[in-house]
Amino acid sequence: MWKPTRQEGLWFHGGNLHQSRHYSQFLALQLKARLEGLATPVYGLADVYHTA
Repeated sequence: MWKPTRQEGLWFHGGNLHQSRHYSQFLALQLKARLEGLATPVYGLADVYHTA
């Protein structure tokens, strides 16, 4: 439902309102884990081929 990008603080979301409400608890847990410094690996994170 939510996927972070390599841009700090930018996430993509997919789904409808019902799915958003259902999965928001899991998103909150993942965000808290990141704030606490726990590893939260992202499946399928794309490689970066450019620099800005």
